[in-house]
Amino acid sequence: MTVRPTAAGLALAGLIAVMMPAAAQATPDELVRIGVQAPALVAAHGAFPINFTVNADAGALDVRQAPVRLRVRFAPGCGAFFDATPGPILLDRVLDPQPSPGRAYAISVGTRDALMTPGSYTVCAYLEQFGDDRVFAEDADSHITVTAAAVALSRCRVAQARVAHLKRSLSGARSPRRRTALRRRLTRLRRAAALACRHRVTGRTHRHRHRHRATR
Repeated sequence: MTVRPTAAGLALAGLIAVMMPAAAQATPDELVRIGVQAPALVAAHGAFPINFTVNADAGALDVRQAPVRLRVRFAPGCGAFFDATPGPILLDRVLDPQPSPGRAYAISVGTRDALMTPGSYTVCAYLEQFGDDRVFAEDADSHITVTAAAVALSRCRVAQARVAHLKRSLSGARSPRRRTALRRRLTRLRRAAALACRHRVTGRTHRHRHRHRATR
C-alpha cells in the first residue's frame, strides 16, 4: 500500500519546518567559535596583551569560498560585521594555516596594543571570508575599561619600585663614595615617588568630590 502525502499534510510539514527553532537547524556558522582573553582594566597609553582562539567543528568551514581572516576592533558597540563597526583596528589578519576540508580547526592568535582615550570599549571580533566579508563567527562579550587613574597608579608603583631597588643597592654598597652617590640619588627618587603618588591620591579626591556634587 502506498501512502501519498496530501496537500494539507505538505502544508503542515512546511509550517512545522518554519516554526522549528534555529538551534535545531544547525548551520556551519553556529559551529564556529571565537574566544577572547583580554584584561578588564588597563591604563591609557599602556600596552596590554590580548589573545584570541578560533575553533570550528569538523567541516564547519568547508563552505568558504576564500581564505578566512580574523578582524578585531575596539568599539563602543559592535556592528553586524567588521566594516560596519566603528573604532580603532586591533587586528586584521588572514589566518595561517587555513582550515582543511572535513577537519576540525583550532588556532590561537596573540597581540599587544594600547588604547589612548579613557572610556569603555567592546572587543568586537569577527571571523570573515576574505573578499565578501561573510561572517562565520563573531564575539562581542569582552569589554575593556581604560582609565587615566590607572596611569597615575602605574607611575606611583614604578616610582616606589625604583626606590626599593635603590635601597637594596645602598645596603650592599661598600665604597663610601658610592654610598654617598646612592644616598643622593635615593633622595631624588623619594621626592619623585612622593610626587607621583600624591598625584594619584589627588586624582582620586577630585573624582570623589565630583561624584558628591553630582548627587546633591
